Amino acid sequence: MSCRNRVKTIVALSLIPLLAFCSVKLVKLNDRPSHACWLNEDIRNAIRANVGSDTSEDAIIQFSLFLTAQLLEFSEKNSVSEGKANCIGYAQLYSDICNYGFRISHKAGCHAHAVVGLTKVYGININTIVTHLIPWHKNFFKDHDFVEISTPTKHLFIDPSTFDVLGNSLRQEVDD
Repeated sequence: MSCRNRVKTIVALSLIPLLAFCSVKLVKLNDRPSHACWLNEDIRNAIRANVGSDTSEDAIIQFSLFLTAQLLEFSEKNSVSEGKANCIGYAQLYSDICNYGFRISHKAGCHAHAVVGLTKVYGININTIVTHLIPWHKNFFKDHDFVEISTPTKHLFIDPSTFDVLGNSLRQEVDD
């Protein structure tokens, strides 16, 4: 990578933390085809140790963010089994952890699934901005995966990859 491209990459990536302080909106384009992650026995044990029948939906949602961040490290390549993932892997693992937590806590009507969408800052697609700044990564930034959660009382979009990268979850209530 040339020096100029390296500088553009650093500038583009340094803008990402600003998402924590801006008016950010997650926009769903479509559902991600289901690709269940493998929740091994250690992960299931960690969930069972922290989620019981009296655990609230919100507590399961929050615990799942922390566990996903603990298990994964952000990477361009998606290899959840090796502990490295991009937004696709984060969304898939997070939704599987949420769903397992909902199931063992008997939360009927609660479901999480990965979706493909856009991240907009003040109405501007951040993916488009980053693509112009670092065009050699244009396929990586063409869209963004996050998670749609439906419960009997709410409908949310949550971005587990930004929680891990920025320490701040993009959480958005969705009007039905």
